[in-house]
Parts: sequence; C-alpha cells; structure tokens
Amino acid sequence: MIDMRENNRFKQEYTLSELLRFIEADKDKDGRLNIDEYFEYRQLTYNYFTELYGAYYDKDDEGIRAEYKMLLNISRHDDGPNF
Repeated sequence: MIDMRENNRFKQEYTLSELLRFIEADKDKDGRLNIDEYFEYRQLTYNYFTELYGAYYDKDDEGIRAEYKMLLNISRHDDGPNF
C-alpha cells in the first residue's frame, strides 16, 4: 500500500470509498454493522481491491467472524462496530 503512504489523493479516495462501502453495507442505517452487514462490507471491500489490483486475499468466514468479534471488543459495543 505504498500509494496510501505517499499519495494524498489516493488516501482521500480510499477513505471516501471505505466510508461509502460502510454506508452501503449498513442496511438498517443505524451507523453500526451487525454481523450480516459486516459480511456485506467485507464482500464490498473484496470487490474493491479485486477491481483495483486484480486479486485480493480475504479471510474465510471463521476469520471474518473472529475479526468482527475483535472489533466489538475494541469498540465496546455489542450492537456492532461503527465507522
């Protein structure tokens, strides 16, 4: 991700795309992602990076669930992480 470190325009575009993917995945528009919405967000992110770089590695379902649990612990919210 050298682009992220050295290219401010790329950084801004990436951050905006991250926010837009979050908003799209947040189906109930409560500002938090439940587990199903988080899977949607991860799929959108996978699609984004695949389009950008041609290939992208993603975690399996178990890895995504573990990541979600970690985000819940960090955010200290049982109703899902926010942006």
